[in-house]
Amino acid sequence: VAFLRSEPAKGALDSVDPETYAPECWKLIGRELFIWYANGQGKTKLVGGFPGRQLKVPATVRNWNTVVKLHDLTAP
Repeated sequence: VAFLRSEPAKGALDSVDPETYAPECWKLIGRELFIWYANGQGKTKLVGGFPGRQLKVPATVRNWNTVVKLHDLTAP
């Protein structure tokens, strides 16, 4: 998950052709960009700060295991 500092402009990913990065795919929901690395993050075509660069918003990326652990640490 890429956690964005702010919500990107509407249509910020419209100019990105998903087929260029297949089989990777993503879904932008508010300030989170959920990314699926089909062959693992080490072999992805989505390199060089893809979320922040394409959306023009600073982002930090965490894998799903880390997101779940952070949630568990902060849950009441």
